[in-house]
Amino acid sequence: MPPDAPLTDIEWQWIESIEPDGSTGTQVTAPEKYTLVFRADGQFNGQADCNRVGGRYTLDNGFRLMPGPSTMAYCGENSLDRLFMEGLGRTTAKEIDDLGHLVFKSADNTTRMRFRNGGVAP
Repeated sequence: MPPDAPLTDIEWQWIESIEPDGSTGTQVTAPEKYTLVFRADGQFNGQADCNRVGGRYTLDNGFRLMPGPSTMAYCGENSLDRLFMEGLGRTTAKEIDDLGHLVFKSADNTTRMRFRNGGVAP
């Protein structure tokens, strides 16, 4: 998939976090619980386990997420919802890799999140 592949109207499912050395740090066993959908109007929404998330994003001068209000229910001891939200808050760049995965990166490269294409969003 080319770097300018579509971002909007796709359900992106978080599948893993990647350590700075390239190794997998966290495997997400239920990607359908950690999703993002970007809309053409600059809004995004999604799911962080049992919580709903949303906000704005910009492609001007790079890529940046600006999370807005979200629900903050306790999703259980094994939930990755907090890790997911922290990663989104650190995101400063994105790319589509050779496998068609969306990869978010933080400015210091300590946070990298990989998402698979879950299909067309409703």
